[in-house]
Amino acid sequence: MAHAIQLDPDFNGIQFNEWWHVWIDLDQNGTFDNPDELIFNSGNADNEAVEGVVDIPADALLGHTRMRVIMRYNEAPGSPCDG
Repeated sequence: MAHAIQLDPDFNGIQFNEWWHVWIDLDQNGTFDNPDELIFNSGNADNEAVEGVVDIPADALLGHTRMRVIMRYNEAPGSPCDG
């Protein structure tokens, strides 16, 4: 199922170029290790809000599911657990 997503760095004053990644623990195993769990990649660093679409598979488990959103200055975030 497709869902719209908008991420906004919302800085006051100086603007910084930020790159976004969003992971969802689709199999609810407590990690974001599966390649299909990176559900959004902004594709570049920018200081404007980014918009896109995330697809949640029809067979995704129902129930409590964790999501991790990382914004990183001027480069792509690494793994979902990078500092």
